[in-house]
Parts: sequence; C-alpha cells; structure tokens
Amino acid sequence: MRDVSLIFETDNEAPFHAIRLRDAMLAWRNQTAADRVLEWIVVSPRPASPEEERLMQGVDVRWLEREGLLYYQQKNAAIALSRGRWVAMADSDSIPATDWLEKALAAIDKLGPDVALVSGSTMYARGPFFRELSLAHFPAQGAEPADLQCACGNNTIFRGDAVRGVPFPGDHIRHGADMELARNVGHAGWRTRFDPSMRMLHNFARGLGELWSHCAFKGYCFASYEGFLGQERRGSVINGIGRFRVLAQRLFEKRRLVGISALRVPLSLLFYAWYCVAAGSGYSRALSGAAEPVSPF
Repeated sequence: MRDVSLIFETDNEAPFHAIRLRDAMLAWRNQTAADRVLEWIVVSPRPASPEEERLMQGVDVRWLEREGLLYYQQKNAAIALSRGRWVAMADSDSIPATDWLEKALAAIDKLGPDVALVSGSTMYARGPFFRELSLAHFPAQGAEPADLQCACGNNTIFRGDAVRGVPFPGDHIRHGADMELARNVGHAGWRTRFDPSMRMLHNFARGLGELWSHCAFKGYCFASYEGFLGQERRGSVINGIGRFRVLAQRLFEKRRLVGISALRVPLSLLFYAWYCVAAGSGYSRALSGAAEPVSPF
C-alpha cells in the first residue's frame, strides 16, 4: 500500500553544506519502508539537476518550480497538493535513519485517529557544540515515547487530513511555525506525540562564525514570530535571560540524552550564555526593523 506523501523543501540548500538535497533523496530512496511512499513533492526555485533527476527515476515526483517561497511556504505549497494518508517532511539538509519511515508509520498508526503528528529525535552532525545546539533547537529528546507540546518542521510524520486542515501558520517567517502548528492542532482536538525511534541527522556549522550567524538569525526569527502572534516583546536582554534559564533547565534535565557529560556542563552553560548573546543580537535587529541576518545552515 502506497499512502505516504513525501515533501522536500529546498529553502535550506547551500552549495557548501555537508548534507545536500541529493543526500536526502538517496536516504529516502533507501528507506526500509520505501514501498509505502505514494509520491514525492519537491518545491524549489530551480529545475532539478541531472543527478537529482537520476535519483527521482521510478518515483512518482512532482517538482514545483516556485520562486521566492521561504521554508514553511514551500511546505504549505506541497501540503496543499499532497494526496497521502500520511505526510512526511523531507528537508534538503537532513538525513533520516534508514528505518525512519518504518518507525514513523508504526508509531502514528498504532496511536489512534486522534493523533495528528509524531515527531522524532533530531541531532546536528558533528561540529562545535553540536550537542548543545541540538538540545537548544530540537527539544524533543527522550528515551521513551511521550506526549508532545511542540513539533519539528522536518523530523515529523503528519496525518494528512490534519495537516491539510491546519497548515503551518505565519509561513512568511522562516522559523517558529512548527511550534504554533502543534498548538493549533491541539486546539482543534488532535494529539501530538514524540517517538525517539524516529532518528534524523541535520546539517551543521563548519565553525563558530557560522554558529554566531545562525544563532543571530534564530533570534531574529524569535522576535519576528512573537510579533506575528501579537505577543509582547520585552527587549533582547530580558528575552535572553529568560532563554538562558530555559536552556539551562533543559541541559540539566536532558543532557545525557545528547551525550553531554557532567564534566562538560560548565562549558555547556558558557555556550548557552554565548548563544543567548548571539540570538539577542538578531532579536534586537528585528525590533529595530533591520534586515534579517543570513543563516549559513
């Protein structure tokens, strides 16, 4: 039975990334449950390369050339056209474990018709402070399946009728819509779940300079999404203090899940202070109306 729509965004593409669209496509072709895939929907501002054409051979593919669409706009464009009972997100800079789809389908199918989505455990590829940033940006980490109050835009399988009815809100902002979508499907009466068996590897920074730029970009998106939701924005310093408290608490609760030892905790806390300063610089830029920082990954 083919009942999964696989959606590829390409907004995260960059020629210097260690993980490229071709790598993601190959990983999805090699899934243990690849025979469950009904269609691939790729949204990109460009045509497919010869290598990508080769990787798409034998697959029912719709390649949508759409210029100017951001990350969640690409996802929403594809979701609207999807036909599958299930919708899985395949980012151009992430590689799923070989059994990701098999585990995802097993998880969501057994949970009942009131479950809208199941998110898995994502880690960044190895690099400077990759464990700490994984915990900061992918808080869905755990040893056992559990209820979930957030979602991840890439490491998630959705019930098709749920996500087509409640698409990603505020998709003109490159980050934040996944968290709000999880809240919206909850308000609509759906449940959201986490399953650690769904493992995914995400492209990462090549150095601290790229880390700073990415964190500043994230801070800009934090402020922009708060503005979209009509929330009070209290300034970068107060926001940074609150963010550091959240990250420190998460570190003490979940550090073992991402491989952070007790001896490393002081260094991790220093990194989170640095992270909050970097994010604060982007947050301030958003409040002042300055241009969005460029994220290298």
